[in-house]
Amino acid sequence: MANVPPYIFNKHIYATASIAGAILLCFLLPYANQYFAMLTAASFIVVIRLLSYVFDWSVPIVQRHEK
Repeated sequence: MANVPPYIFNKHIYATASIAGAILLCFLLPYANQYFAMLTAASFIVVIRLLSYVFDWSVPIVQRHEK
C-alpha cells in the first residue's frame, strides 16, 4: 500500500520455503499416507528455514528501473 514490498518478500525465505513445502505436499499426497506427506513437507520447510539461517540465504532483490 505504501509502494513497499512486504518484509517476508524482501530478505528472508519464509514465503519461498512455504511454497516449496506446499508443492512437495501436493506431489506426495497421491503416493503416500496423508500424515507422512504432511510431516515430510513440514520437515522440509523447517530444514529450508534452518539452512537459510545457517548459510545466510536470502531472496534475490529485484531492482526496479524507473523511467
